[in-house]
Amino acid sequence: MSVLLDNLDGILFWTQIADLRVVSGCSCGCPTVDFRSGPDDGLELIADAKVAGTDGDAVLLFARDGVLDRLEYMWVGGPPPATWPSPELLVEPRRPADVAIEVTD
Repeated sequence: MSVLLDNLDGILFWTQIADLRVVSGCSCGCPTVDFRSGPDDGLELIADAKVAGTDGDAVLLFARDGVLDRLEYMWVGGPPPATWPSPELLVEPRRPADVAIEVTD
């Protein structure tokens, strides 16, 4: 997760990392995890990175109301990946400017 947070301004999210606990995972078998329970609406994309050597896979970090909420693996084609990519494979980490994405299942 630190690769995603390196480009974020301020320390708001950095200070939350030590207290993060996984409360649930995705039922499809991918490594996506939730740090808080609750509805998917209102999630804000705060950082993302492409996964090198894939057809467009990415790791996405979401928050809700300023609190880290979900670390998601988005993949393109094929069965869901079972594990997170190595941090060395995360390229072009960025913080989208004023992007809010509502996630629905």
